[in-house]
Amino acid sequence: FSLIAMSKEIDSLPYVYQKLFKVRTVTAFIRFEASDFEITENATNNDDKKTPAFRQKVEECFQLLNSAQKGFTDEGYEVQTLRIATNSFGEWACDASSAGSSSSDMVLKNRLAMLDQCLDDYDVNFCALGPARNVQEIGLCPTIVEASPRFSCSANIDACDVQNATAAANAILKISTLGEGDPQSSLAGGIGNFRFCAAASCCVPFIPFFPAAKCDSNASGIS
Repeated sequence: FSLIAMSKEIDSLPYVYQKLFKVRTVTAFIRFEASDFEITENATNNDDKKTPAFRQKVEECFQLLNSAQKGFTDEGYEVQTLRIATNSFGEWACDASSAGSSSSDMVLKNRLAMLDQCLDDYDVNFCALGPARNVQEIGLCPTIVEASPRFSCSANIDACDVQNATAAANAILKISTLGEGDPQSSLAGGIGNFRFCAAASCCVPFIPFFPAAKCDSNASGIS
């Protein structure tokens, strides 16, 4: 039964049965840098403050996603979700010079809040923040999952990497306790672990598999 014969068989069906395939997601892969989140701190008024570069990048991604979605829908396909995935959050969301300190935690939470608001403005409800690359970054994953139901992330685990594997297990246990005592929480019952995973190094950039999706550190793309 050849593909050509199958195609002819499908074409002979009523239109409603021809387009059963749905596009689960169109994902834009965006590369952030820490400087993308900087604004002019000494500005005398709001007009003097630059729009942070990360917002411009998200806007460009949103336009690209909308264009891709329109192309699919014009052909009769339903696009279920529009998503964004970034390079490793350790490259842009953390203050590497003071990792683990209260100031570093504040930087992380502030940048997550800024990104979350921006994604809300553009109605993007799924965003993978790339993999944690070491024990310190894996320890931040529960904070990311807790920050917004939009955010997901992963931990990169190489073969025989006991330290990262142990850190990932601890992160999973911590995420499982988030939302305890609040049955209305989006994290209640350990559901937050749907937005975190331990991924092998075979999960390469530009694969739209959440929560392990990630952008390359040197290029952007769409899938």
